[in-house]
This record gives sequence, C-alpha cells and structure tokens, in this order.
Amino acid sequence: MDRGTLAVIIGGIALAISPFLPWVRVILLGNLSLFQLFEAAGHSATLAWATVIAGGATGVTAYRARTVSTIRLTGVIVGVLGGLLAVYALIGLREELNDAQGLATVAIGPYVAVAGCAAMAIGGWVAKTARDPGPAGR
Repeated sequence: MDRGTLAVIIGGIALAISPFLPWVRVILLGNLSLFQLFEAAGHSATLAWATVIAGGATGVTAYRARTVSTIRLTGVIVGVLGGLLAVYALIGLREELNDAQGLATVAIGPYVAVAGCAAMAIGGWVAKTARDPGPAGR
C-alpha cells in the first residue's frame, strides 16, 4: 500500500471520528461534540452522521479499492468537498465563540475534521500504485 492510499484511509478515519470529539470547550460545563452542538441548537444531527459515513466510506473504499483511479477520485472529491465544509464550520464556530468572551473555545474536533480532509485530498492526489495484482498474482 502506497503512502497516498494510506493517507486517504487515515484521513477518512479522522473525518469519521471527528464528530465524536469535542468541538467546543465550555468553561465549567465541559466539552461538546458535534452531535451535542446540533442538539443544543435544536437541529438534527444528520450532518454529523453524514460526516461519519463519508469519512468511513472513504476509508473503506481506499482500503478495498483495486484501482488507483478509485482511490484518487474518492480521496480528492471527499477530501476537497469535506474540507471546504469543515473549514467553513470552523470559521463559523470561531466567529460565534468570539462573543463568548473566553467562556467557550474551539476544541480539537473541527481541526481533526480539517486535517482528515486535507490528508484525503493530498493522499488521493499523490496515490500512485494500483492494488490489483493482475492475472499473474491471482
């Protein structure tokens, strides 16, 4: 397995676990995951679950893929689109928490999501070996 494929797999795992990590650290109250943030805002956690599924599906696809084009396509598309959404969420979260005057801060979750998406996009871009052993290796 080449480094690009490994980066797509690790990035997919990072994206999949990021909603379960703390996204906001609130003084005296503790940490809130993405699921808890949606619940506190009165919204459905569908987007959080979509993040888990997209990251997991990308990691599994890269692991099981037989062609480099599949790894590239999946890693770059999910990495770029997910990365844009993750950066947008991080910027919005930071802006919202500026009004909290230090009582709430951004935690590790959104940074893990951004890093996972970056790993997927870069890994997909540089993936170079096919996993198909060909007729001789079967």
